[in-house]
This record gives sequence, C-alpha cells and structure tokens, in this order.
Amino acid sequence: MKELYLIRHAKSDRAHSGAEDFQRPLNAKGKRDALRMGKFLAERPGKPVRIYSSPAARAKETAEAIAHEIGFDARKIIYEDKFYAASMTSLLEQIRRFPDGSPDEIIYLTGHNPALTELANYFVPDAIDNIPTCAIFAVGFSMATWKEATSGKGEIIFYKSP
Repeated sequence: MKELYLIRHAKSDRAHSGAEDFQRPLNAKGKRDALRMGKFLAERPGKPVRIYSSPAARAKETAEAIAHEIGFDARKIIYEDKFYAASMTSLLEQIRRFPDGSPDEIIYLTGHNPALTELANYFVPDAIDNIPTCAIFAVGFSMATWKEATSGKGEIIFYKSP
C-alpha cells in the first residue's frame, strides 16, 4: 500500500514585521506543534522514502522540524515551487509524477490550504471539513504507481491534529 501524508504547515507568525506571505516564519506555537507532530510520527511504524514541501518559510520549517524528529536527513527534503499557492489539481499532477519505488512506500507532503483539504476530500470523499495548521491527514492507496492516484481511491490511515 502506498501512503501519502498530507501535512499542513504549522502556525505562522502573521505579526512578523515586513514578512511577505512566502517569507512568514512559524510562531512559537507553530514550532512547538511541528515538534509534537514529528514526535507522533516518530512513534508510528514506517518512515517516509521522500519528503516534499512547499518552499515557503513556514512549510520548510514544519518539514524540517518533522524530519529532525523522525531521523530523516533534512538535506534530502525536496522543495517544489509548484507546491506553494497550489490548487488541488496542480498538487494532484505533481503527486502523479512522484517516482515509484516499492509498492509499499510512504511519502510526506507539507503544504498549504485550501489545496490540501481539497486533495484529502478528492482521495476520500467528504472525509474532512478542514485540515488545520500542523495537522496530518494520512491516506493509503492500493495501487502500484502514483500515476494511479484518482478520486475516491484512497482510504484514511489516520488523521491527527496537534
């Protein structure tokens, strides 16, 4: 079973003086939540073969904090410009281009709403109203390749919010 963990970035610091949306860092709560969620993932069986992330500061910080907690080399995180300000359709296109490894692999994707929530509901219809900051919606697929990721073909593995 292929697993995709949709991870919304942690809470950002909207009060950060002069920061444009792309450059907004995490606030103190966001940093704590990212570490908490990383510890949760570290206790779960299986580790990701790849971590993808939006290059926005708040998403990068979230992905790096989680990577640190699970023992994943943060230098191997793949930052994809197309994951910032993405639509659900563009995220889906990128997921379908993921390289295929073994039939059983886990991939983390750290990004932004509303696209993550829309994607979760595309894979598992009417599964969730909203993926809040630093929450994880994990979906599993019985498929051989990422190209096969289609509507209604996923099943919820877990949903966890800090």
